Amino acid sequence: MFETKLAAAADLFRPRAAARDLPPEDVDAFIRCVRPAVHVTEGDGPLRVGRMGGAPMLPPDAPEPSCRFVFSIDCASLPAGATDLPLPPDGELLFFAELEQDGNGDTFTWYVPSATPTRHRPCPEPSSTPAAYRQRPLQMTGSGLSAPDSYRFAEQRWKEGFTSEQENIAHMLGETWQQATDPQLLDAHGFIQLGGNSRGHELDLLLQDEEGDDWVDLATWTCQSEDLDNIESATIVWEIRREDLAARRFDNIYGHQDQ
Repeated sequence: MFETKLAAAADLFRPRAAARDLPPEDVDAFIRCVRPAVHVTEGDGPLRVGRMGGAPMLPPDAPEPSCRFVFSIDCASLPAGATDLPLPPDGELLFFAELEQDGNGDTFTWYVPSATPTRHRPCPEPSSTPAAYRQRPLQMTGSGLSAPDSYRFAEQRWKEGFTSEQENIAHMLGETWQQATDPQLLDAHGFIQLGGNSRGHELDLLLQDEEGDDWVDLATWTCQSEDLDNIESATIVWEIRREDLAARRFDNIYGHQDQ
């Protein structure tokens, strides 16, 4: 299914890129970097995959989260092959995060296998921590394709020291791809992404520190204005080793906040 979607998107992308005189070899390189992903937005339609905010549903023996519940994903509701990650076929993934002005907010992740007894875990009192995020349903949106970040594409394509002209080409490629294939995501309605290309900017540093480990983006949350707690903007990324994800080991997830 991904290959079919990618081919259809490429057919839309190529003529627009040609109209902007973008080099065909760079167009082809950009297409090769596109990955499957799940984009999630607020909504309660037939493509519902989870919920955001409120109190989390956790097993009685689960540890007390160190930060607020952000969202949960029902893994069984995701189409097969929706990402290239070895996600669990069922159960729920719960994501927690605390936004901080200095960008050093805490994160936490918990996997609840299917049929595990759970109960609402009361949210911390607002007097001691910020109130829970507004509860709302989540549904899939968009094409299911994740284009590379323009700056990261330029680094991969031309290595360090790429020219301003090459950086401009990368930017135009990203802009043209989005306009041609996923215009509904231009207004950031798909504010949660599972899998796909990284939206954060610290993964490369992590890979340098952990050479040989296959770290991937498990989820990315681009915070909306109502959730920012007086912070101008923030993106939270939860990253995991591919082998840990396949083995359902969620105790070594690297979470970070990009300002």
